[in-house]
Amino acid sequence: MKVNFELVENYAINFEGRHIDVHNDYDFVSFDFDIVSQILKLNWIKSDRNRITFNEILDFTLIHYEVNFLNIMPRDSKALNSDDSCLLDFTFFPSTERDINDSLMIQNLPHNLDDIIYTFAGGQIIRVNCSEIKFVTSSIKS
Repeated sequence: MKVNFELVENYAINFEGRHIDVHNDYDFVSFDFDIVSQILKLNWIKSDRNRITFNEILDFTLIHYEVNFLNIMPRDSKALNSDDSCLLDFTFFPSTERDINDSLMIQNLPHNLDDIIYTFAGGQIIRVNCSEIKFVTSSIKS
């Protein structure tokens, strides 16, 4: 798997020298999976709980190309709806260990056969294996 970013301590992304605190500063808003193209998009926006500063990313998408494994595990029915937008953590994890979804690997970049696992505060887990993930943004506060 190729990526154009690094994971930082399983809660943030380092992209082009910017530290993007996904857990605290961004809300997960949607995902879109195109079956024909095998592209998965996960979309985040800057949380309104935090002040937006100069030169800050307002929203971003993680685009997963050539998805060959996608597993979306259900949320906890007792969780608050607001917990569904909060990324608890994410990790690269060996694809040979797909029966394990509740562990973290401290690893900034994926190994060749790794999956990426997104865990949300509401209990939902999205696990993906693909050829490439691109961090894309079109809005930076100027």
